[in-house]
This record gives sequence, C-alpha cells and structure tokens, in this order.
Amino acid sequence: MVDTINFTGTVTSELESRITFVLSTPDAPRRHSLFRSVIHTIILCGVLIITIFVVIEPSSPGPSSDTNGTFTLEDDNVCLLKVHNGYHLYVNGKYVGALDTIPDDFKM
Repeated sequence: MVDTINFTGTVTSELESRITFVLSTPDAPRRHSLFRSVIHTIILCGVLIITIFVVIEPSSPGPSSDTNGTFTLEDDNVCLLKVHNGYHLYVNGKYVGALDTIPDDFKM
C-alpha cells in the first residue's frame, strides 16, 4: 500500500465529495434562477406556439419533364360531348379521350 501526503488535513472520498456537491445549496441568489426559469419557460412556450401555427414549406415549379404533355382543366377550355356510350373530352378544341362516366371532380 502506498502512503500519500495529504496537504489539506482531511481526506474525503470522491463519492462523499460528489454527494456533498449535489446536496449543497447553490451560492447564487434564488431570484436569478427563478428569473432564468421564467425566461426559459416563455421562450419554450413561444417556440412551441410558433411550431404549431407556422409551417415552412418550400415551393417551386415542377420540372419541365413532369409537365410535358399535361393540361389544366378549367371552365373555359374543357368541353364534354355526350355520345351513345359515354362522353368525349375536348381540351382547347382538341380531342383528348373518351369517358364512360363523368368523374365527381368534373360535376358542378
């Protein structure tokens, strides 16, 4: 066993030092820690409210490869003609295709 020289006069174990540190009261006045707690609570509540009501979504047009050959159906550029076995769809005066029934999205 190796003897050590103790310059402080008392020997405390590391575990005892940790327990004493955890159980001791802080030296700072109580109002500073209460003030910080209130400020932190306000900031956290503000961040929570912002994340509930504000949603940041990027917006950009689709790539041209996805929009080639597509068209938009609007009231002034669409015509549905009834034929004996369904409907013919015309967009901007050009025949697009046949429909057996009118989808609910087309009905007004």
